[in-house]
Amino acid sequence: MNNKVSNAFSRNELMRKIQVYGFSLLETALYLDAHPHDKKALEYYNKTKMTLDELTNTYQKEYGPLNLGGNNSAEWQWINGPWPWELEEN
Repeated sequence: MNNKVSNAFSRNELMRKIQVYGFSLLETALYLDAHPHDKKALEYYNKTKMTLDELTNTYQKEYGPLNLGGNNSAEWQWINGPWPWELEEN
């Protein structure tokens, strides 16, 4: 994902995409636990992970950390609102 694409999303849209890709990543990981030699599933996992990382990085640069590990600044930004699960109404 490049900046042109990421800038096209509102905060809510970006959060929704993070949730969708996060769910998909978790489900694929559970599948891979039972089917560790499925190369297509592993490729899908890696692509999904890369996209989720890009979305997460974009969100955190624009709006602040999504979790405790996302605080990458000299200030403690975790408490600045709104909380990640508090989606604003459009």
